[in-house]
Amino acid sequence: MSDTILVLSPLAPVAHQMAAPLQENGFTVYIATDVCETIKKLGQGDCAMFIVDIRLAVPPVIGLLSSLRKSMPWLALGIFFPMHPVRDPRTALENAGLNCALFEETVSAELVTEFLQAHHEALQKKNYATQLGLNAEQMPEIRVNYEAADMALEVVRILGILVQRPNLSVPIAPWVMDSLIPALECQAVQSDEVLQLILLDAGLVYLLFQAANAADDVPPVRDVHEALERLGEEKARTLLLEEGEKRVFMPKLEGLAEMFRIQWMHNFACSFSNDLYAKLICLDTAKECHLMGLLHDVGMSVILQLLEEGYQNALWTQRLCGKDNFLMRVVTGNQHAQFSAAVLDSCHFEPLFAQVALECDAPKNLLTSPDSVILTFFSNQLARKCGYDLVVYDSEADPVNRADVRKQLNMDPNAYLKIEKSLRANITSTCKQFNLPGGGGA
Repeated sequence: MSDTILVLSPLAPVAHQMAAPLQENGFTVYIATDVCETIKKLGQGDCAMFIVDIRLAVPPVIGLLSSLRKSMPWLALGIFFPMHPVRDPRTALENAGLNCALFEETVSAELVTEFLQAHHEALQKKNYATQLGLNAEQMPEIRVNYEAADMALEVVRILGILVQRPNLSVPIAPWVMDSLIPALECQAVQSDEVLQLILLDAGLVYLLFQAANAADDVPPVRDVHEALERLGEEKARTLLLEEGEKRVFMPKLEGLAEMFRIQWMHNFACSFSNDLYAKLICLDTAKECHLMGLLHDVGMSVILQLLEEGYQNALWTQRLCGKDNFLMRVVTGNQHAQFSAAVLDSCHFEPLFAQVALECDAPKNLLTSPDSVILTFFSNQLARKCGYDLVVYDSEADPVNRADVRKQLNMDPNAYLKIEKSLRANITSTCKQFNLPGGGGA
């Protein structure tokens, strides 16, 4: 954000009076005494703010500011006016729909700083809304109501709008991408090493499905192999390297990086557990079960991504998000399952994926739910028990203690213990591979 200000007054002494407090506080100030000089300087595009003396007669001040607002929307505007009822511009500004900083006695550097920051944030929000495809009437929908009774629910409301964007992305773990890049430099995209890395990360899988299912005239792909075959070697490689790099999650909002690491471990743990047990009981959907475990909570990862985007685009602040348990309430609230289902549907995953996402915490009916739903419910709780989840483990929800779950999965206690032991060992090994903190409860 530039710190260059242009001040205009038909009276040279007044122009210097306007500039003095700004110069004393480190601003670069251009001084102009006529409109032609002003327009020429503003046209160079290096000014962050324009402040005009109300005593300018030609052209009328409000008309000049209205014209500048249309032609230079990035420019912050201000008016300097000695206190006098006749010259008070507030009503005229309101009628013209102009938001300007008002300086009654002196041009305060503090007010300029505050106004520039607010103007910059407003521009960010407007640009972000444009990227989302929101028009001017919809823009208020993504403005935080700081008077809301529950601020976490207020942010969730906005996230519900943002998650509908057509260009939605799922964040990719930087540690996986750091290993994938060198692997792709010397191996085919369908090599075992590359495939294993892709299948560790929900963001990479989503990226491939999103690209492979983009066309409406072909049936959706069912797995990563099909996605890679449809895209072809070169297109898939370019996609993974270029678009994958853009989607790596490197948040600036405090707390998100650690939450993402834990959520990534949860997704991996569920995919491993699903894969292991699906093969053990020979499920027809064994191949899909790995992906269901990996993607069942994809909504949480998307929420983390959107929280970071909102922070970067001034929708909310570190101060708000840093309050006690605020981020955890937003991310782990009841809405994340709906977000997961919406994200999966938008990418044309089979409907069963959305059902798994919606029921992985509590199947509607264990007697009638598909095996993949029950299995992912089991894996979800097992990962939580092992300490790999943002949600606190509830011992009463331990699936090994539920006869109905064991019966539906034809599971004996020894098989359960074997899976749990294998899961813990695999998580430990994976954390060492990527130099991540191990985590995991008792």
